Amino acid sequence: MDTLPDELKGKAFSRDMAHCHSYLSERWPHLLDIFRATTGRDLFITCTWRSPEEQAKLYAQGRTAPGRIVTWVDGVLKKSNHNYYPSRAFDVAVDVNPDESKVSISWDDEAYRDLPGLCQLLGLESGGAWKKVDLPHVQIPSWVKI
Repeated sequence: MDTLPDELKGKAFSRDMAHCHSYLSERWPHLLDIFRATTGRDLFITCTWRSPEEQAKLYAQGRTAPGRIVTWVDGVLKKSNHNYYPSRAFDVAVDVNPDESKVSISWDDEAYRDLPGLCQLLGLESGGAWKKVDLPHVQIPSWVKI
């Protein structure tokens, strides 16, 4: 794990692609373009790097804290790819009305339907292709040596 930059110390998470591994940041603009061309919708980053404390908090959601389960990794016993620096993963949301001035986020599964196939075209792994589905999650595939 590389050293966390001062700007992230004490922070819970980042939404900046500068905090992602170059494998991801180099592919991000292409994913944006191909997603927009295919769906007419936009993607935007909701999380790149995430602290282990924030990961544990998200893991508690739907288990010991209110809300629905959003992650399968606790950040303590098992790290998320978000917990490494630079991050080996990022999460996205879909803007279903990209031409409007106000972002209109959809968490509906249908909005993410094309994401796994488009990620695969770009050498990325989508949580939408997993047995335990995580639709907004994109990461460096395990076969890529970093």
